[in-house]
Amino acid sequence: MKRWRKALQWTAGLAVLAVLAWQIGSGDIWEHLRTLNPLDLALALGCAVVANGLSALRWRQIADDFGCAAPTSGFLVRYAQGVCLSTVLPGATLGGDAWRSAWLVGLGHSLTRASVTVLLDRVVGLWALAALALVGVWATQARLPEVLALAFAAIVGGPLVLLMLLGDRTPWVARLPRADAQLWWRAATWSFGVQALSNAALWFSCRAVGVDLTMPDLLVLAGGLFIAAALPLSVFGFGSREAAAAWLFPLFGVAADQGVAASIAFGLLGTLQGVLYLPLWWRRH
Repeated sequence: MKRWRKALQWTAGLAVLAVLAWQIGSGDIWEHLRTLNPLDLALALGCAVVANGLSALRWRQIADDFGCAAPTSGFLVRYAQGVCLSTVLPGATLGGDAWRSAWLVGLGHSLTRASVTVLLDRVVGLWALAALALVGVWATQARLPEVLALAFAAIVGGPLVLLMLLGDRTPWVARLPRADAQLWWRAATWSFGVQALSNAALWFSCRAVGVDLTMPDLLVLAGGLFIAAALPLSVFGFGSREAAAAWLFPLFGVAADQGVAASIAFGLLGTLQGVLYLPLWWRRH
C-alpha cells in the first residue's frame, strides 16, 4: 500500500509540473532561473537553515512538555535527517516525521507520545503560518479571493476551538499529559520565529528572480505556498507549491512564470539543505 501511495504521489507531482510547464512555458521559467542572483539565494539558504534549527528546538520543547526528554543535539540531528528524507532521499514528509517519532521510541518513550510530539510540531507551525497570513490578508492592497482568507481563518480557528473544548480537563489521548494553553503558546512562540525566518527565505528567493514584494503580500504568499507544499502532490518537494505559485503571484501583479521560478528557487533551498545534512546520517545519537 505504501508503494502504491508513493507511486500515486509522484505521478500526481509530475503531472502538476508537466501541466505548469505546458501552460506557462518551461522556457520562460528557465530564463528566470538561469539568472538567479547567487547572493540572494545564499541569504535565503542561511535563513532556511536557521529556521530549521528553530523548528528542531520547537520540537524539543514540545517533547519536553510531553515527558519525552532527550539531548538537544539529538533533536537537531533527527530534524535535519528528516529534511533529507523529504528532499534528497527516497522519502516524503511523512517519512521524515516517522523517522523522528521512531528516534524517540528508540529512547524508550511510547509510540503515542512520540507521534503526538511530531504531530503537534506540524500543527502549531501551520497555525502560526496561517495567523501571519491572516495579518497579511488584512493589510495587503491586493484583491484576494474570499476562499483564501477563509482557509487561513479555519486553520487559525480550528486548533484554538479544540484547545478550548479540551481545556485543562480532558486528555488528548489516553496516557498523555492534559492539554493546556501554556503548552500551546510555548510552541507557538517558537513557531512565529520559525515562520519569520521562513518568510525571509521566501523573500530572498523572490528577490533572486527579480520579484520585490511588500511585507503584507509576502505574508499571504508564504501562507498559500507553504500550505500547498504540505499537500501530497509533489516530487522531491516540487509540484503543489509551484501550482499555488502560478495562481497566487498574479494576484499581486507578478507574472505566473516569474512566480513559479521564485517557488522553484525556494524549493532548491530544501534540496541544498538535504545535501548539506547528508553527513549527519553517519553521526550516531
